[in-house]
Amino acid sequence: MEGISASICYTYDTEYGYDDGSTSLHFYNKREYDSFLENKAYEEIMVLAEFLPFPDCLDLQIGYKEREEVKHIPVQVKEVWGDTSGIWLDQVNHKIGFVGRDTALILDLDQLDYFTFQNVLPAKGAGYADCIVHFKQGDYRTIFMADTHFFDSFAKPLEQLTQKRVSIPEAYYNC
Repeated sequence: MEGISASICYTYDTEYGYDDGSTSLHFYNKREYDSFLENKAYEEIMVLAEFLPFPDCLDLQIGYKEREEVKHIPVQVKEVWGDTSGIWLDQVNHKIGFVGRDTALILDLDQLDYFTFQNVLPAKGAGYADCIVHFKQGDYRTIFMADTHFFDSFAKPLEQLTQKRVSIPEAYYNC
């Protein structure tokens, strides 16, 4: 039962309350599943052709519990680029990889439609930039988050690397 917890909550009836009394039981699974992060089959055939490194080490904004394509950073990437975050391309296997601080998101290149670098200017909230991947099915995911305008200089290199459009819409204020 390590990593599993439970809670029970009883609310009671009062003459002034709107609740009619109830009991709830919750179980929480906080265990980690490292085996889900293994990707040996792909790592054996991986061809690291090109890599677009970032100057800062960034966290992926997607976890393996949200997307099954999040895996350990392949050994080949670590051997060549160390602890650098960035984007690699594997033309042979039609894969693109996004390397974060601890994990990598590995996608089929054919699934992707285009990228967006959305800048948000500081106002009531902090400023930041999102690196967003848009899929051909119409959905999208934020892959990386960094300081405002961090990704702008990577637009042309990413277009050349992937042959996919990179959009940088007008920045808006974080209100």
